[in-house]
Amino acid sequence: MKRSTKKLLRKVENGNLFDDVPTGVLCQSIQMMIDALNRRGVPVRDFDHKEKHVEQIQILKDAVYFLTKGDDPDGEA
Repeated sequence: MKRSTKKLLRKVENGNLFDDVPTGVLCQSIQMMIDALNRRGVPVRDFDHKEKHVEQIQILKDAVYFLTKGDDPDGEA
């Protein structure tokens, strides 16, 4: 087994696979997953405010923000 493969497996086992991935790339990946789930009809809900769903993730200054949108009581999101 190659040295790079062993190093990757060690990261996976230790749960720190994404430690070297830049924050912007992680946020873009999360956004792509949110979009894919939405296309499947699976909304990503806000844990604390169950009536809201996550629309977008962005980096503003040095902080990561999630944009949530409340569900319309008439059934139109």
